[in-house]
Amino acid sequence: MMLYYKYYSDSRGMMNIEKFMQFSRDFGVFPHLISKGKLCTFFHALAGVRSQAEEGESVMNQQINQNNTMLSGTKSVSKMSANKPKKPVEEKEEDLIDQHMFVEVLAVIAMEIPYLNPQPNEIEKVTTPFL
Repeated sequence: MMLYYKYYSDSRGMMNIEKFMQFSRDFGVFPHLISKGKLCTFFHALAGVRSQAEEGESVMNQQINQNNTMLSGTKSVSKMSANKPKKPVEEKEEDLIDQHMFVEVLAVIAMEIPYLNPQPNEIEKVTTPFL
């Protein structure tokens, strides 16, 4: 699976919505198994989770640097870089997913696929390639 992810991801190892939709078309996920609307919803939801996790990590690192600065009485390099002006709100960063979120979105898609009888349970939907 990661071989496919690497093919569709960028040089930083991240995938945007366009590449995700291309993957979905190339492998028949869209339009045969699930709608474009659902694919976009799942992608953006997981990209938001990744983005929030990164923001939380950034805040935690800033707090650690502030504590270190107070203890040492000097500014660290990362503290100086944290004081750089932030991007205006209208320059919103593109939604991206990493390889972990890619696997997550595939699992969510598997849960949404309508199967013929007999209907597999949730575990079988994710673990059995094609029923």
